[in-house]
Amino acid sequence: MNHFYDTAAATKSLQEIIANSTKAFEGNKDRGRQHLSLLNADNLAVQMTGVERRLWRVGPLEANGKVEEEFIFQMQGVLSKVALTAPDVGRLSPPQVKNMSQQIIIVSLGCQAFNNVMVNLTELHSLYSRHFPKNALLPWEGSDVGKTPQMNASMQFFTNLEDKPSAIHIPISGNIDLQGVLQKFIGAELVHTSENVIEYFKRGKDVTSGEYIYDRAVPSTFRVGDIVDIESSVIVFETRQNQIKMHCTLGGLVTSHHHHLGEGETLRAPPRRSTRRGMQHAPSREPKRSLLAE
Repeated sequence: MNHFYDTAAATKSLQEIIANSTKAFEGNKDRGRQHLSLLNADNLAVQMTGVERRLWRVGPLEANGKVEEEFIFQMQGVLSKVALTAPDVGRLSPPQVKNMSQQIIIVSLGCQAFNNVMVNLTELHSLYSRHFPKNALLPWEGSDVGKTPQMNASMQFFTNLEDKPSAIHIPISGNIDLQGVLQKFIGAELVHTSENVIEYFKRGKDVTSGEYIYDRAVPSTFRVGDIVDIESSVIVFETRQNQIKMHCTLGGLVTSHHHHLGEGETLRAPPRRSTRRGMQHAPSREPKRSLLAE
């Protein structure tokens, strides 16, 4: 954001958007999908998944005492960093590419509602920490150097076949891999799967009905300063340096800053990220896919 950016107006809008979004989720019976401000950690449990690489997810505890699906949450913020396309570089090695990701950072600009939501991420970190020896889980990094509340969410371009041998490759969108630099790394070690896909939308109102409608968008739609909705899950994983870290994955991104919708697939219900995963490790099973909120 530069000196032309109306921070006060953005903060006010963000406050209203979070309030409206939270209200829309009240009474939602889907315990595995909520606005982060409505998080009730007492209804969630942690379960380890994965085989070769240790990975933990959190989800609603079912009546049978098991965790069947991961918890997906939504929240809103102002984009302060956007890196959603492949880097424009000519030479990359497989080790460099392996952990490259699409990434955003959202901030509060002083919005108290955003700050309150961030408290619940701390609650999730606390829930996870009970499953590890003291201080084994790295601290949750929810503030930048200036102590401004922020959230970093990302999604890797690739799945490592060493970690998930059954992963099925799908083509990488040309809207992401603009120069084709990533495609050449698909092979015996790395694949791009449905779980690596982020879904992008822009939101506006129908001029006739006044209803919100959602058009598919491309990564270049999103700019620093936009107020966005994100859909995310919170996982804990063991790094290759044997550290245990909490991470927010980025599954879906919606911007409200586009008043004139372009051509594309139009939805009349809020878009829904399709990566809610079953919690029981099943290498041959693909994640459930659903675009629309109920």
